[in-house]
Amino acid sequence: MVIGKLQPLEFTDCLLDSPEFRENLNQHEKELEKTSQQIKRIIKEVKDLLAAAKNLSRAQRTLSKSLNEFNFECIGSTQTDDEQVIADSLKQFSKLISAIEEERDNMLDRAHDQIVGPLEEFRKCHIGGVKENKKKYDKKTAKFCQAQERFLNMSSKKPGSAVVEADASLGMLEREYLQESLSYVLGIQEVQERIKFEFVEIILRFISDWLVFYHLGHEVAEDAKDYLSDLQLKVQKTRENFDETRQKAQELKHRYMESKMKPESEYTKQGYLFLMEKKAFTATWSKYYCTYKKQSKKFSMLQFNQISGRSQSSTEVLTLASCTRRLSEFEKRYCFDLIFEERPAITYTFQALSEEDRKAWLNAMDGKEPTYLAPATNHNEDGHLDEVGFAFVRKCIEVLERRGLEEEGLYRIGGVSTKITKLLNMGLDRKKTEKDRLMFFNDEQSSDVLESKTIASALKHYLRNLNEPLMTFRLHHSFISSAKQETRQGRLSDVHQLIHRLPKNHFEMLDIVIRHLKSVALKSDKNKMSVFNLGVVFGPTLLRSAEETVAAILDIKFNNVVIEILIDNYDKIFKTQPGKSTDYLPHTNTSPPLAMQRSYAGIGSGGGGGGGGGGLSIVGGSYAKERSATYSQPVVRVVAKSNYTEPVMSSSLQNISNGLSLYSKGTNHYPTYEAKPKIISSINSSTPSLLRDTTLSPREISIDTRESTYLKSAPSTITINSHNSPPPPGHNHQQLVRQDGGGGGG
Repeated sequence: MVIGKLQPLEFTDCLLDSPEFRENLNQHEKELEKTSQQIKRIIKEVKDLLAAAKNLSRAQRTLSKSLNEFNFECIGSTQTDDEQVIADSLKQFSKLISAIEEERDNMLDRAHDQIVGPLEEFRKCHIGGVKENKKKYDKKTAKFCQAQERFLNMSSKKPGSAVVEADASLGMLEREYLQESLSYVLGIQEVQERIKFEFVEIILRFISDWLVFYHLGHEVAEDAKDYLSDLQLKVQKTRENFDETRQKAQELKHRYMESKMKPESEYTKQGYLFLMEKKAFTATWSKYYCTYKKQSKKFSMLQFNQISGRSQSSTEVLTLASCTRRLSEFEKRYCFDLIFEERPAITYTFQALSEEDRKAWLNAMDGKEPTYLAPATNHNEDGHLDEVGFAFVRKCIEVLERRGLEEEGLYRIGGVSTKITKLLNMGLDRKKTEKDRLMFFNDEQSSDVLESKTIASALKHYLRNLNEPLMTFRLHHSFISSAKQETRQGRLSDVHQLIHRLPKNHFEMLDIVIRHLKSVALKSDKNKMSVFNLGVVFGPTLLRSAEETVAAILDIKFNNVVIEILIDNYDKIFKTQPGKSTDYLPHTNTSPPLAMQRSYAGIGSGGGGGGGGGGLSIVGGSYAKERSATYSQPVVRVVAKSNYTEPVMSSSLQNISNGLSLYSKGTNHYPTYEAKPKIISSINSSTPSLLRDTTLSPREISIDTRESTYLKSAPSTITINSHNSPPPPGHNHQQLVRQDGGGGGG
């Protein structure tokens, strides 16, 4: 599946409801419908595959039954030992097939609940839910636009009470329409983001179950383990940028809904107007989307109706000559006349949407200063990056590092707002000398204010509220672009060069902060603040865009990546000058490894000499020679630990012994598998020598994942404990290979 490049749906554009926004929204809807059809086709193919697997299972069981019923006729009255083994071999083959098919049945029984059900639920609930919201959105759009036109068509001779009542009703409909519009825009973008982790996670679980089932192909699962583990960690990371992205988008949505903020744009004024078009005996009013650039006096108009969603003519651009407000005695309210240089003999009469809207158009066109609804930037004194700020930051870091940086959740758990404000006021009081300001940190009477979480929160607050972030607005886009590089080499090289392009005071402050964060990350086993967690906390603090938009929120995950690069490569980035791209280590390949050479020993009777029975051997390379000792079969529980806040996640491929029966004890989304010696006991009961060496060495293995810092806790590990003896000599902790070989003299 290839994720298409769609433009973010901005809440500002949603409120403006321009033709460009409608076109962008239409692209999102088409992509969502395409995704829905693709998922529907995958569900059908999965069902076909499961049906074929059931047919295969029936054929295998028929073969098993035939093998079990097959009888070797004995010539004579007595059989030799070899003949007895040969006569009984087909029955053992039958037991092997039956045991394998029993596990296949278990896997198929789980498949519907774990794969088909979640896929159908995802398509029905999330994609279907968005389609239902679209119906509501279209109804609200039509209802509001029709009500708006009825209101504007009211005669100016109507009594004032009727106008007030109609205006109030229109305002209520407008609010409902905007609420539904914003919710629909947020919902359609959310479902596109959900596809990246929920849909992939379901397919990942499906592939994992099939790999676990193939006992004879266990090494295939081992080969794919690194890739699957890596994929599992990346799914968990988007889920987390998404949760964070979703929260920030919700906050931004509410702010836009309450204030109807509109950022500055290339146009002085833009919006919908109704144009009076005179005909032989009457006049009609047509809806146009108009824009005006004050500097060039260019006025554009495009006939467009939101209900139909299509433009009815091409855009016409004219040069404004004059603008005159219509007298109140005119048959319509909120009207004004425009004359253009290209057509000086024609007067265009436009109707605005309200008195406030008409004033805004008049102010824009007669040379008055336009009113911008976006909040002005607050350049407060405390937002300057000066010596007072440097001293405050150094003192905060000094106090925190003196305490050991071992407090759990440092920088993640916020302090009390009143204490933070008090600390900021004292530490940044420019009326006092530096000595007087910093004495506050040593005042025993202020110990309640000087908690570690309060100091950490005050430090974050100061950095977050600088007039310009440490990594500057000018370089923000460049930093984001560097984080989107495909290779680690390219990302590190670009970030290194950009850091050395920062202003001197910004570079020095960033050096202090990142050096401190590196010290915090080194104690992540105690404070639970890994490099990834610090990136989540400080990404929006040190690197933010000039305008808070949906696109900027979606890029927050790249902010975090930049901070992670700075912490992981602090010495190289801050202590050396940028070099050539070849000076940086290439990115480690996380693609599935190529299949290793495998050798499969046959299933049959053992040879002489050593007396070992025939067995099942799945080995890779020369490693099998190191695994010859026989141990008792333990019960193995396979669990992949995630983080200290999220539920336990499964790892169905981690070191599952060949020949072990698996059954699920977890939920659909996070199953837990437990292995028990089922096949071995059924075969050994009648032929002890058949799988005499088919054992699993007791072991306690801890495999550190390559990107464990992406989790919210200390580095995550995948563990398998047998609670028996220690691992045998020569055991490789990075690769689990199993030898179940037989063969007497071999």
